[in-house]
Amino acid sequence: MNFNDVTMWALRQGQRLRLGNVTGKTDHTFEIDWNVAMSISFVIDVVGGGTCTTPEIGVDPRARVWVSIPSVFGSQPCRVGRR
Repeated sequence: MNFNDVTMWALRQGQRLRLGNVTGKTDHTFEIDWNVAMSISFVIDVVGGGTCTTPEIGVDPRARVWVSIPSVFGSQPCRVGRR
């Protein structure tokens, strides 16, 4: 929903795992290893400045999680959910 390019990070149990880059106004899929049920949150770093962190969400192995970045960065929170 945002025109800016971003770098995505996953946060779990004190680890910051780089997922990769996403070009503005596109969708991208990342996969990470997951062994046990634990919560995760995401950090979105906007190229050129700005960061947002999603709330934590509980995730089971093989779960699908989406992250939404608002069209106007900073005016609304970044969101996360499960499918």
